[in-house]
Amino acid sequence: MSIAEFFHMGGFGLYIWSSLGVTFALMAIEITTVKIQHGTILKRLTRMLRMNTKVDL
Repeated sequence: MSIAEFFHMGGFGLYIWSSLGVTFALMAIEITTVKIQHGTILKRLTRMLRMNTKVDL
């Protein structure tokens, strides 16, 4: 089995590799979104605590 045959995967290579690429891209977007939301929530909670307001979770 050559490298070309491996990437071709019996004619299904385009489908398999594009699916894998989309999956990894969506996972990266999810991780980035969660990190951004986490930072925003921490900043908001810090601001609320500095103002001595009640924090309702």
